[in-house]
Amino acid sequence: KYSDVFGPHYDLKEWLEIETTEKFCDFAATEVFRYKSFEQFLQAGSCGNSLQTLNTPCLFINSLDDPVVPEYLIPHEKLRKNENANVVYTERGGHIAFLNDSMKCWFMPLAKAFLEVNLYEDK
Repeated sequence: KYSDVFGPHYDLKEWLEIETTEKFCDFAATEVFRYKSFEQFLQAGSCGNSLQTLNTPCLFINSLDDPVVPEYLIPHEKLRKNENANVVYTERGGHIAFLNDSMKCWFMPLAKAFLEVNLYEDK
């Protein structure tokens, strides 16, 4: 039905049979974006490649159980060296699922406070 969207480049049947996040990410990286591996895809798109030029305060929130951006790919040292990089690590959260025990998103108040302090106050 949607083969015109995917064109002849992807095996839609194979895509629909994927059952894990890891396999989905690997398929997308290698088949869709044509990288040799998912890790090569992540390295190419990593913010670590440009952190040295970050000159505006920026808030990074990353969960250490993120299946899409695993901890070993986080450029910890580069983040520590840049005074504009403000980092929050959580043990749980997966990939952008920062919910508290009540299933409410907890990072929005944090992000709002960060913006108020860093972007709206006279320095």
